[in-house]
Amino acid sequence: MLPRRTRAPIKKSVTGPLVKVVHVVRHGEAEHNVSDACFEKRNTQLTARGKRQARSLRRNLQKLKPEAVITSPLLRAMQTARAMTPRTPTVVVPDARERILCKSHLCDLPVDDPKRYRLSKQFGGMDWSLALGVGTCKYQKEIVDTDMTSRTNIMRRGRELTQYLLRRPETSLAVVSHGGFLMRLTGDSYMDNCEVRTYLVTGGRHARWKRVRTYASPRGDA
Repeated sequence: MLPRRTRAPIKKSVTGPLVKVVHVVRHGEAEHNVSDACFEKRNTQLTARGKRQARSLRRNLQKLKPEAVITSPLLRAMQTARAMTPRTPTVVVPDARERILCKSHLCDLPVDDPKRYRLSKQFGGMDWSLALGVGTCKYQKEIVDTDMTSRTNIMRRGRELTQYLLRRPETSLAVVSHGGFLMRLTGDSYMDNCEVRTYLVTGGRHARWKRVRTYASPRGDA
């Protein structure tokens, strides 16, 4: 079994089901998006275009004003989160990682040395309290085995992440994740790099994601 995540207290509504505003972001263009050979590379990074895409999101995020950012523990997602909103509190959440459907896709594994990235200037200040141990060999094997055992496990992870978002005290959040997993999380279609979709997430026995707005992927031209 994968490590259990810390549960934040849920803030219940006195008038009806709890509703959160969640701005979902797919990471910027990364190395494996432009070269198939990079699917077998660990810690793929944003391309120069991907970095420009992420930085161009700042204006939108300033308007949307998420109170916190939830990011996948993959390097390209963390790079996107930091570039698009460098001052917003950011939490690294393992359940927001990409789904793994092929063992050769090393690019879909979390960073292999999170302590090094945590201490770097680029990612200093991110909250890693839920992500301790994501770089260990044992953890890497567990997530591969879990995802590849059944796609049902990936769907379950999406439900667990949804409940985590609902338990958080904020009313507005941003989630930076990956195209494949985000389809399972929201039940929506595949996203472009740095596309932003705003959802109303309704709590209750069966949480529901309802898309209310879309912000097209920035071109990221030089």
